[in-house]
Amino acid sequence: MREVRIRLPPSIDPDEVARAVRALAAGDALNAGPPRTLRTIPDSVHWHLTRERGGGTLEVTFDPTLSEVRVSVHENRRGSWAGEAMEPFAASLERMWE
Repeated sequence: MREVRIRLPPSIDPDEVARAVRALAAGDALNAGPPRTLRTIPDSVHWHLTRERGGGTLEVTFDPTLSEVRVSVHENRRGSWAGEAMEPFAASLERMWE
């Protein structure tokens, strides 16, 4: 698995993170699945971002305990686009809080 971690301001509003993820996904023509919580990270918010064509899944996880977002791609879910999209998506997300 490849992963990029983004530190956010400690007082970040989880709703603000959710709006940012959905807006960036829509701008990149990605479908954001319903938010879920990862069993391994209590209180987290986790999305699967997909495209209609090309397979692949970009995963985004917000960990409010660490004020951190993780953007990742599993090797078996790269498809034709996710591996190349991970770093630009993470950079765009990070710029929202600079």
